[in-house]
Amino acid sequence: MSTVWYGKLERGEPGNYSADLLDRTAITLRLNEDERAMLHLCCTGREPAQQTRPAGALSAGLRAVIDRQTWPAYVSDCAWDILAWNAPAQEWFPWIVYEQNLMRWVFTYPEARHQLHRWDTDWAPLMIAQMQFAHARLPDNFRLAALIREILACSAEAREMWSATSAVAVHPDGDVRGLCLPDRDEVIRAEIVALSPLRSSDCRLVMLVPVT
Repeated sequence: MSTVWYGKLERGEPGNYSADLLDRTAITLRLNEDERAMLHLCCTGREPAQQTRPAGALSAGLRAVIDRQTWPAYVSDCAWDILAWNAPAQEWFPWIVYEQNLMRWVFTYPEARHQLHRWDTDWAPLMIAQMQFAHARLPDNFRLAALIREILACSAEAREMWSATSAVAVHPDGDVRGLCLPDRDEVIRAEIVALSPLRSSDCRLVMLVPVT
C-alpha cells in the first residue's frame, strides 16, 4: 500500500477499498456506527453491511415498546432467533418459552402445523422463500447457514419446498394469515406488522394484529 493510497483513504476519495479494510480502519479509529457508515459511503459509494447486535443490545426503550403492546409482539434477529417477547405473544405461542427460534419451530415441531392455519400453503412456502432470500443476502452468516442445514436435515417437507419454490419473499409485513390459538376452536386472522429499528436493521419487531 503506497502513500498515495493512504492519502486517498485519509481524504475519503473513492478507491479500491475492501469492506473488511474499511471496517478494520473504523475499529482502529474507534468510529461509531454513523461514522463507519460515512467512511464506507465516502470511500466506496456504498453503505456498509449492518453489524448484528447481540441479544443484550436491545434497549430498554425497545423492550418497553414490546411490553406495552396489547397484541402479540416479539423481536427476532437475522437468523430468526427470538430475542424478546411480550405476555400476549406467550399466550398465543406457549412454545416460545422452550424454543426461541421461529423457523425451527415452524418446520420441526408438529404443533406448528396445527397452529399455523393452512401451514402447507400460507405459511411454510413463504417462510422457506424468506430463508432463501436471507441466505442469499447473508451467505457468510454461520448461524443462519447452520439453521437452514438443520431444518433441511430434519424436515422432508422443507427440503421439497426448498427445491420446488419459485416464490420470492423478503419479509411477511402486511400479510394476513390464519392462526389456531390455544384453547380456542375458531381460526382467527391476523395481519403481520414487521418493523426494523434503524440502529439494527437485521432485527425485526413483529406484531400480530387481529383483523375482522
